[in-house]
Amino acid sequence: MVKRHMEYHIYNAEEAWEDVSEENKILVKEFMEYVSATDKSPETKRVYIHNLKLFFQWVLNERENKFFAELKKRDFMSWLSYLVDTQKLSPSRVRQLRSTISSLSNFCENVLADEDKRFENYRNLILKIPAPPLESVREITYLSDEQINKLLDWLEEQQAWKDCLYIVLSFYTGARKSEIRQFKISDFTKDTLQNGMYKTSLKRAKGRGKIGKQRYFLIPQEIVDKYLGLYLTTRVDDLDDLFVTKYKGKVNSVSLNTFNHWCDKYSEYLGIPVYPHCYRSSIATMLKERGKDPVKIQKMLGHKDISTTMGYIRENDEEDIIDLFQ
Repeated sequence: MVKRHMEYHIYNAEEAWEDVSEENKILVKEFMEYVSATDKSPETKRVYIHNLKLFFQWVLNERENKFFAELKKRDFMSWLSYLVDTQKLSPSRVRQLRSTISSLSNFCENVLADEDKRFENYRNLILKIPAPPLESVREITYLSDEQINKLLDWLEEQQAWKDCLYIVLSFYTGARKSEIRQFKISDFTKDTLQNGMYKTSLKRAKGRGKIGKQRYFLIPQEIVDKYLGLYLTTRVDDLDDLFVTKYKGKVNSVSLNTFNHWCDKYSEYLGIPVYPHCYRSSIATMLKERGKDPVKIQKMLGHKDISTTMGYIRENDEEDIIDLFQ
């Protein structure tokens, strides 16, 4: 399989949570209440709780379920070493996990120390351990019209209508996977149709806080209708979420990682790395090559700064140089 190098944590975050000490569970609950009070986004809170469950599962298995305040610097060193050497996680993922535990440590040091004797004189020990250096930036994948159509033809043969719909929505809207996840069936009705374009309800875009930045998407009817009807014939649930998965007989909205797994299939078929964010750079490049105004592309992608948009667009220097001599 050809894809960008990415490792997933082999532990199941929920698997051993029941066996984690009650003290540590209560600490996590209090910390998450603090996180909510500081107006963190829903996605940030989701990542925090997932990372904390992974960490305390390691504490359960490797440190005899010690209370967090009893962990020493060498314990944190062993945990980080475990993430790098045993789990083979990327430096960016290790940094994210380290950041979560550092935030919990700051909470213990700055909030609990004054009222909980167990944290008297507590210090954020994980800050004493350097974070792994970041990897070099991965090469961006730019999918062409031809590659998108090749992928759709292949999926149509399999009658994989959900995949087809996901690809056209991701490509032709330039939406982030966190935004695609919020799409509803009710976003694509006669009531939302204006001048041949579906106008979705407001979606939470990238931004701080619980509400964050809100934006809607305009999507050509002809792009959606080709696959939407076929996909909905495969649905037997009554959820309004557009993309769902079934687990243990229960239908739920997809997780963000689900989109990564779908893209792994596309990588294998095309023989190039495909990942959710590459649709944004691909549509931006295609529109720029068709002579579209970069400011309009910026609005489509929801960027605050035009320089961010230009960073998504592949520069075809070779064609520009050849053009000088023609």
